[in-house]
Amino acid sequence: MPPERPTAKEIDEKVFHYLHTIWRDTHANMEDNDTYIDLSYNVWDRDDQRKSRGQFRPSTPKNIVNHASDQFLAHIPDVNRDPIDVDKDESEESANNVAVGVKHVLMDAARRAVKGNPWKQTGKYFSAHGYGVLELALDFTGPREDRRFPGFWNPVRLEALHPSRVLMDPDEKIPTFATKRFTMNLKQLKALLRQKHASIVDEFDPKNRAPWEDVALYLDWDMDWVTLKEPGERILYQQRNTWGLVPYLGVYAGFGMEKTAWPPTTLPSWPRESFSLLRAASKCRRKE
Repeated sequence: MPPERPTAKEIDEKVFHYLHTIWRDTHANMEDNDTYIDLSYNVWDRDDQRKSRGQFRPSTPKNIVNHASDQFLAHIPDVNRDPIDVDKDESEESANNVAVGVKHVLMDAARRAVKGNPWKQTGKYFSAHGYGVLELALDFTGPREDRRFPGFWNPVRLEALHPSRVLMDPDEKIPTFATKRFTMNLKQLKALLRQKHASIVDEFDPKNRAPWEDVALYLDWDMDWVTLKEPGERILYQQRNTWGLVPYLGVYAGFGMEKTAWPPTTLPSWPRESFSLLRAASKCRRKE
């Protein structure tokens, strides 16, 4: 018997629960941190103080994030593979060769990343928010679609996403489900639906929507199904998950520790040390 398909209502309810219950306070902390990093935070607490006093915002919070990523975090992945038979030298040599090959694949994938080196970007999210998310994907849309791919073609893609864009169970080391929130312009979406042979593609009429108009989307993964839908709308396409995994990885930076309160409201509170560093930069100035 095939696994049960998730419905549009189930996906919307899951997203609402994780957005407004599980991840709500953590996302609020991330938004607060953003004000320190982009230097838009309020130095003074009261409105009358802001009107009568200047708001000099030192760049220390942004420097903490950028310098930690630029100088102290490795931008090259370290790949290790254990030999199948530890008693045979050939097995260890074979494992080392596999590790070298995988490292080259990851380095090439990082070079092709749209938003820059994913290892470096994840390091910035570690410093700012104490949490990072990596996305694994495959891209077979080469420059020569009418020909065979060359032998050196690497379809693996790796992106560091903002940690608030993907909703997962924070207590799962290897996720069994995830929902990515993203946007795609209408032209790209119609091309994707045609590629998936989705019958709903004709309903995206250019007369009602501009080709460059961004469309908010949910890409929902579980161990059995992959589903694309608009928030609050019906499913655009749905297919079996033939990978046998969910291609997202949420990683904690290891700062701080989880709070005693139960049930936890801020999830989990690892990044509090980095939060205090960002706030300290302005608090010290405010006391002068």
